[in-house]
Amino acid sequence: MPLPMPFNPVSHVENRRLVEAAYGTGKLEAWERSHIHECQICQSVFYVLVVQVMGLDGSIAKEA
Repeated sequence: MPLPMPFNPVSHVENRRLVEAAYGTGKLEAWERSHIHECQICQSVFYVLVVQVMGLDGSIAKEA
């Protein structure tokens, strides 16, 4: 019987930190910025948040 794969948790940037950065209410730490450049998951989540804030045309989205 094969041994189970060892659990290797990956530390991602917290969602609240990505939201704060996308809205401009917080600044990411150096390790968080570096991680976003290396991690496809965090990069994708951050992209979605930025697009929600900026809109697809690049202008700031207005609240309804």
